[in-house]
Amino acid sequence: PVGWQVEQPGVPTGFFADTYSLASSGKFLTRGNNVAAYDDYATLTSGNGNLSSSTNSPDGGSSLTFDFPYDQSKGARDANNLAAGITNLFYWNNMLHDVMMAHGFDEVSGNFQYKNLTTNPATGAKLGRDNDFVRAESQDGSGRNNANFSTPADGTSGRMQMYLFDNVALNSLTISSPSSIAGSYKFTNASFGASIPRLTQTAPFTGNIVVINDGVSADGGVHSCAAPTNAAALVGNIVLIQRGGCTAPASNNFSDKVKFAQTAGAIAAIIFDSNRTTTAPVPVGGTDATITIPVIGISGVDGARIQAALANNALAAASIQAGPDFDGSFDSGVMSHEFGHGISNRLTGGGT
Repeated sequence: PVGWQVEQPGVPTGFFADTYSLASSGKFLTRGNNVAAYDDYATLTSGNGNLSSSTNSPDGGSSLTFDFPYDQSKGARDANNLAAGITNLFYWNNMLHDVMMAHGFDEVSGNFQYKNLTTNPATGAKLGRDNDFVRAESQDGSGRNNANFSTPADGTSGRMQMYLFDNVALNSLTISSPSSIAGSYKFTNASFGASIPRLTQTAPFTGNIVVINDGVSADGGVHSCAAPTNAAALVGNIVLIQRGGCTAPASNNFSDKVKFAQTAGAIAAIIFDSNRTTTAPVPVGGTDATITIPVIGISGVDGARIQAALANNALAAASIQAGPDFDGSFDSGVMSHEFGHGISNRLTGGGT
């Protein structure tokens, strides 16, 4: 293949425009004919990241040595860890391109390339359309615990978005009082809201937990379907909310539930599962840029236990600290799966 990396030996002069290669920056980035891989942590809503930046991709130097020491304990945003993840994402997209091209996902089938190289021998016309390399976005900021592949028609770049994943084993909600519920509880991080301090940082997030009461929903009004009747008790506290339980026109969206608590003055929110017998922390998905407080999810069992101990606006002293995230850009299974979406979508109508 021509140009796993834009400046590797054998690439014809002028093959890559400088607006794409950014060679004039003096850097040797994770860009090539098949994929441009870069950090997209700053993009909080789903969409294309910044392809014009020379600072959001690893620089392998003139020797093209993309070798960055990895240390999970330092967290996903450590500079070397980030560079290693983007490099791995770059490698896997290139490798998947080449393997699948050998098995028939070629230029005429609508594969992903900056420039196509083959032509119709009878007409001389280029097979397939150019300018549709994969935009491989590492640590994309628009979600968590997932990944996706967007596949427009041939001639427009596919986009692979790889997210950060919770390190649930090291996520800890610690309650110190009352003694009846004292202990450590595992949680997931919401895909919206402020970040929880990591173990790689110095201090956990601390505060008192109080149960919300919306005055209308079941289970003591804990579902946050309307403005809370105990709003004064929520000010400056971490608010416990239960998933589901709202009937139209009230919303069961996680972000809408949290918004009632935030508006009342809460400093964080804990959401527990609608099923009070579940033992795994509930995933808290969605997007809402107006939510500015931290949000976590815990199991139904844990939430029900905490709620039972905090009747009549009683408080529980708590601290919250998250383990270092796992970076989806290291998961070859997830990357292969997402690339497969790109192939299937192109082969069922997006190719030429």
